[in-house]
Amino acid sequence: MGDPLDPGILLESARRAMKIAVEPDRFGVRSVELHDGQIELIFNWNEYPDPLGVRFDLPDNTAHRSWAEWAPATVEE
Repeated sequence: MGDPLDPGILLESARRAMKIAVEPDRFGVRSVELHDGQIELIFNWNEYPDPLGVRFDLPDNTAHRSWAEWAPATVEE
């Protein structure tokens, strides 16, 4: 089993990352929240009229498949 990961710290890191500009597209975050072990991102994209959303598995430790797939060295990464 890998090292434990704090869901609150992961959530705050995701919120900071979602503020990074995605030029030339217009990406507007509506919310980034925790739901049932996942991070839920609700956003606006360019001229699309309705909000869009996606959920990502929230790893609880560094051995979690989503953490291993992306292989970050730190939470911020």
